[in-house]
Order: sequence, then C-alpha cells, then structure tokens
Amino acid sequence: MLIFSLILTLGFLAIANTAARRVPPSDTLFWLPACAGTFLMLCMSPVVSPVFLIQALLLALIWINWRTFSNRPKHFHIASILATAIAYIYPALTYVENSRQYDHLRELYPVQPLDSRLPPAAQPQSEPLPKETLARLSAVESDLEVQRSHRNYMLGVLHKNQVDAFADTAGFGVGRMIRTRTPTEKNLKPDDHPPVPQPSSPGNPSSLFDGSTALNIAPGHEAALDLHQASLTEFAFPEGFGYLAAPRQSAGFQSHRFRQLPTAPKLEVQRVELIGLLRHKEPVVYETDNLPVMTEVATAPTRKLDVFESTALAKLRTGEDVIVGEAAAGSRMVGAIRMAKQCASCHDGNRGDLLGAFTYTLRPAK
Repeated sequence: MLIFSLILTLGFLAIANTAARRVPPSDTLFWLPACAGTFLMLCMSPVVSPVFLIQALLLALIWINWRTFSNRPKHFHIASILATAIAYIYPALTYVENSRQYDHLRELYPVQPLDSRLPPAAQPQSEPLPKETLARLSAVESDLEVQRSHRNYMLGVLHKNQVDAFADTAGFGVGRMIRTRTPTEKNLKPDDHPPVPQPSSPGNPSSLFDGSTALNIAPGHEAALDLHQASLTEFAFPEGFGYLAAPRQSAGFQSHRFRQLPTAPKLEVQRVELIGLLRHKEPVVYETDNLPVMTEVATAPTRKLDVFESTALAKLRTGEDVIVGEAAAGSRMVGAIRMAKQCASCHDGNRGDLLGAFTYTLRPAK
C-alpha cells in the first residue's frame, strides 16, 4: 500500500504545481484547485489513506494563502513539497509505535517448532477411500476453513517482515479498507476455555454388550455421521492453529481440544474418548475425566481396545468412516480421525490417512 500512497500523493502534488504555474493570478478560477482539493478529500475520506487526506487539506490551505499573499510558483512549489513531507509524518510515527508494540507481542507469541507436540507419521492408507468417505472428509475441511479465526490472521500480520509491516501501516492506501485493526494483546489472547468434563464416569463400555445381548454392527447412520463430523471440527479447534510460519512451525498454537459437548438429533453423548494409534505399539484408549484435550492425553491412563472397538477400527482401516454398534442397552460408536488437507502443514502423512479415532458411548436423546 506504500506504493499506492506514493503514486497518489505525488500525482496530486504534480497536479497542484501544474495549476500553480498555469493559472493566471487574476483568473477567477484560482479558487478552483483549492475547492477541488477539499471536495476530493471529503469524497474519498472513507477510501484513501490519511496521508492523502492530510496532504489535500494542507495543499488547499497553502493554495489559498499563496494566492492571497504571493503568486510566485516557486513559493508554492517549496511549500507544497514541505506539506507532502509533513503528511507522511503521521504514518511514520504510527509505524514507530506499532513496531514497539509488535516487538513486545512477538516475544509473547514467538514462532515455535511443533515437533515435540506431534506424533510419529501416520500409517499410509492401504486401500483407496470410498467416495462417501472422501466427501465427508471434504465437508470437514470446509468446516475447518470457515472456522479459522481473526486471531490467526492477526498473528500472521504480527510475524510478517518489516517491509510489509511498514507498507501496511495504518495511514497508507486502501489498506484501511482491508484491515482496520492491528495486533494487540487483547485480540491475540488465546482461548482459555476450561476443559469440558465427561458427561459420565468411565465404567465399562463393554458391559452394554454382554454375551447375552444381540449386537448389530453397521456403518454409521445419518445422526451418527453428523455427530462425528461435529466432533472432528470441534476437536481440531481451527481457531487455535495460530499462524503457520513454515511447515511444523507456528506462533500462538493451541492444542486440539473439545470446548463443548458435541450434539446431534436423537442422540445423547455419554462419553467421548480418544483412540491413539501413533504413540504406542498397539492402539489404546485414553481414559480422561474431560472430553479429549491433547495436553491432557499425554499423562492420561490408557486401556486396551475392547472387542467392539477393535472390530470397528479394522473397518476404519479399510475406508469406513463411522461404525455403530446398537443394542437394547444403548449404543456404541467409533469414528475415524483422518488427515485433512489442513493437517498436512504439521503432521506427516497423506490426506485421508488414519491419525486416530473417537470412541463414543451413546444413548437415545430424551
């Protein structure tokens, strides 16, 4: 935007000096440039930068005084150049103040490597994913894009290089239309929402399906698919991605987490637990008192998968997305956590690879 501002102000300066040379002192049109400059300033104030507005105002005042007390083009030429230089003092001072603030905020939210947070690479998907699974993965990716936050954008502004920071400083060009706010401690403050407790205690989920209970295992129905998609978007927490300065490097990153209990029509969630596939030799279920938060998972107790979860996981590896087990006592569900395109900036693997799963204990909504 600096270049745009320079072109605008230099062009206006050239027009004003051309008028000063060519309009005769006795010409009644000598007021026209001053009036035109003032009118242009008022009309374009919502669009252009303060630099141009300040320049237009100063040149209009200089023109009136010059025509009143002097008619020598040389005097106007010198005064107009000084006025244009003065107009740039405002963004220069703004830039100095912003630079101090930015330096402080960069110390609070530095770009950091994420390697210590990330699990090993996912096992490549052995079979092509069905069209239905790919369509649901695309839907999740769309949800993640929609929920990217203003905080992530402001972190990006904060860590841009100094040349871009000067060019985009408030006071230059149409940048005022695009970004009217700058990074501050308030709009960079991370979401400190407390963990959400599990609706029920761990218990023994396998007890829903004892040996005397008929069990129907099938791909997820519509309500189950909606519930799982909502869980994936909620857990990914795109507002916490921060600014990805480079692969596996982020400023202001917050761990994946649930901030609210996922819901779906006709279903009530009793528990949601994370099935880990990458940090252990065998798959495990993290038994947490709260809905899964990655910072808590590292120290959470684990258990082996039960028969239903093992059966469902095998089906997820073949490309299924959600597996539901229904019985008179209640419902169980296991849903895949697959690598979306947004995950590739940090996680090793390919789109669609299985990163983990959620295991749900459900009951019909009251």
